Amino acid sequence: MNDLAECQLEQKRAVSRETAPVRRSIIFDGNVRICDYAFRARTGFTAKFGFPNVPAVEPHPFAGSTTGFSFGRRLVLHLRDASGTALFHGETILLWWGDDSRHGKRANFALDADQQGVHPLSGCLAGNRDGDVLMATFEDVPDATPVPPGERALRRRLLAMAHELPKDPKFRTWFLTHVDGEVGPEPEDMACALRRYCGIKSRSELLADGTTAEQARGRLRGLIADWRNDTNDLG
Repeated sequence: MNDLAECQLEQKRAVSRETAPVRRSIIFDGNVRICDYAFRARTGFTAKFGFPNVPAVEPHPFAGSTTGFSFGRRLVLHLRDASGTALFHGETILLWWGDDSRHGKRANFALDADQQGVHPLSGCLAGNRDGDVLMATFEDVPDATPVPPGERALRRRLLAMAHELPKDPKFRTWFLTHVDGEVGPEPEDMACALRRYCGIKSRSELLADGTTAEQARGRLRGLIADWRNDTNDLG
């Protein structure tokens, strides 16, 4: 093979590597039962699932995985109802997993979702024995780079503030006098204005990596600092 042919072959290989789909490792693919789900300002959306079809003699699907907001295993979750309708597709953090004789295998996850304050599982029945059964696929996040615990905590704090501030009448009054644009009367109108100010479509982007997310966090931090300085709120 001459130099020209070898160079052309290497160029084709490079293009193939760049355009090839990212392969993810499937950790679990099967039915899950909704044991519980919730939203709290400090933790965001969470969901606890049971694994009713995993035999007792088999290991937990997430046995040995790290847990918690700071060090929990990052996964991509595809969640569908019995008809195949997608309920959630995004990243999650494994908060806890356990296996006991009473409830069997269960795991709790933080869901990277915004959806204007509506939980992805809203309307579903939850319960350790009679909760709705969904189809779930958990995949590892490819080339996941761990976010330092301190930085992750700051991001979650900003996410919590982004949910709480639109409900605060004092912040709304201050915002309208300092930021151009009209805002409707409802808290969701204020939330939309805040997302627009930060340059994001979903508040969950405040947890993400990348330049756009970092710029959004910077704008929100600056806005909060100005508000607190003007109102002497140091909380």
